[in-house]
Amino acid sequence: MIKDRVPKHHNPNPKCPIRFGEPCTACQPGTSGPNDCQLVQLVREDPDLKELMVEMIKAKKGS
Repeated sequence: MIKDRVPKHHNPNPKCPIRFGEPCTACQPGTSGPNDCQLVQLVREDPDLKELMVEMIKAKKGS
């Protein structure tokens, strides 16, 4: 059975690194998840956007 072959640590629902705590919805056309999302790549490469993302995550964790 295929279900028996999936490792227990396997997470089939990736989380969105931009929207902290929310699942990836593949909101960018042509993506299969955060690993090939152009929005995630853009935010991680832009220092200002990355700083804003970190601040938003801290605020969300604090609430």
